[in-house]
Amino acid sequence: MFSFIKIGLFTACVALFTSTSFAQAPANAAPTSAAPTNNAATDKIINQLESSGALDAAVQRSLDRLKKKDELAKQAEAQKQRQAQMDKAKNARKIDPLTEPIYGQANAPITIIEYSDFECPYCQRFHETPKKVVDTMPGQVNLVWRHYPLSFHEPLASKEAGASICAYQQGGSAGFWKYADAIFKLTKGNNQGIPAEKGVDPLLKLATEQGLNVDQFKSCIANEAELKKQIAADIKDGQTAGISGTPGVIIINKANGKVNIVAGALPFEAVMDAVKQVTDK
Repeated sequence: MFSFIKIGLFTACVALFTSTSFAQAPANAAPTSAAPTNNAATDKIINQLESSGALDAAVQRSLDRLKKKDELAKQAEAQKQRQAQMDKAKNARKIDPLTEPIYGQANAPITIIEYSDFECPYCQRFHETPKKVVDTMPGQVNLVWRHYPLSFHEPLASKEAGASICAYQQGGSAGFWKYADAIFKLTKGNNQGIPAEKGVDPLLKLATEQGLNVDQFKSCIANEAELKKQIAADIKDGQTAGISGTPGVIIINKANGKVNIVAGALPFEAVMDAVKQVTDK
């Protein structure tokens, strides 16, 4: 790039000084004597530009302008895309504290909606982060879980999602989070699930250990059609809101309508910052 611009400027200089010299030549000057004089003058000026570093400096300024222009264009495009994503995030369905698991106070003005997958290693790593944000801002922020099992983590991702729904039906939000915490603690991830012991279904064993009614739990698990329906509703909601991977997070301030998005297993500080961006301060 540097050589290309330098050649361009060099050519421009030659053209400029050549045309200037010809324009200043007397009308009755002999053609045969004009060319050598013009070429000598042009060569002298070019040599001066090169030796003084002025030509290189001009090239560098051109490169800097091109780079700055390119950076501004990329920033504008990135901002445009992010704004489009945040506008789409507003399509997430309205939070219903009576039908979906919530961590924190149900009436908190700011909600973190997490679309997650029990077999996703990044979700496993991220699991405690939004909860820590809620604990850090009690009464101001709550967390809502929505199922988003990825196809390459099936069938165990949906099986675990279904089991957590059954835990929620018996134990409410507290029962769900206790069960979800245990799944993430025990699963090997990537569709490997929780290791079975002596042929016992690990999800049923977990329900027993947590004091859930086993018969009710088995009955709930057996109703696969209803469980699939609920999971599919969460997936559709996520897709409508622009979620394409897990963990996917949408932060909504219900008081002022501000929305923010977080993609991936970001650290606590990054999520806190994203939450603060939707506050009025």
